[in-house]
Amino acid sequence: MADPGPKPLTTRSIVLGGLTVLAVGGVMLTLLLTLYGGGSPQDQAHLDAVRTAGTIVVGTGGAVALLLAARRQRSAELTLKHQQEIARQAEYDAIERRITELYTKAADQLGSDKAPVRLAGLYALERLGVANAEQRQTIVNVICAYLRMPYETDREEAQVRVTALRILHAHRRGDQNSWSVSIDLDGANLAGSRLPRSKFAWASFEGADLSRVDFTGSDLSDSDLTYAKLVDADLTDVDLSGARLDHADVTGALLDGAVWNEETVWPEKQQ
Repeated sequence: MADPGPKPLTTRSIVLGGLTVLAVGGVMLTLLLTLYGGGSPQDQAHLDAVRTAGTIVVGTGGAVALLLAARRQRSAELTLKHQQEIARQAEYDAIERRITELYTKAADQLGSDKAPVRLAGLYALERLGVANAEQRQTIVNVICAYLRMPYETDREEAQVRVTALRILHAHRRGDQNSWSVSIDLDGANLAGSRLPRSKFAWASFEGADLSRVDFTGSDLSDSDLTYAKLVDADLTDVDLSGARLDHADVTGALLDGAVWNEETVWPEKQQ
């Protein structure tokens, strides 16, 4: 249960306290005049002692007043902090709802039977990823899942898929604006795609159809190309350091200028 915090003093309490102070003051004044009003040296000494005691009492009262003021200030600060926390939480919830709405709408657009709508969904997901770093991996997962879906040869759909690939490439360029995300395109049909100078290091293309794909100058280091179909693919100047190509079909693939190292695994151990 949340702490309700200190309760404020009521008007009635303040009035009663003031009247009590006045009453005590009046009684003490009458008593002092009765006991020490004769003017003798002994009376004067008594009055000095009472004056000293009064000074102490007044000082103590001032300290109590300061304590009450500090208590009120602390109460006000706690109230303000609580209100600010509520406002921040409300703002966070509103942002999360907005992100969810945009994500859901964009994902629905990808399921449209109209190519322009699917393109709009891809660009909406990209904008969402640019503005929200914590959503980037989820967004990339959705785009990769879209590319892994089977499709029949269609010119408009080919353009949509090219756009999806360009979005993935655009945000894995290796610069300070790159997204730290993993790429899973296992089994995807990317045949005939143009992906020159792409940054697909550590990406997974296991069992993907990469026939006739133009990977010229791309970075495929440490990528998983197991069982991938690379027939007639252009791998000119491609970095294949640490890549796995075991069981891949590289028939007709161009490897001019390609680089690899001892960790690169070739199909049937051929290099």
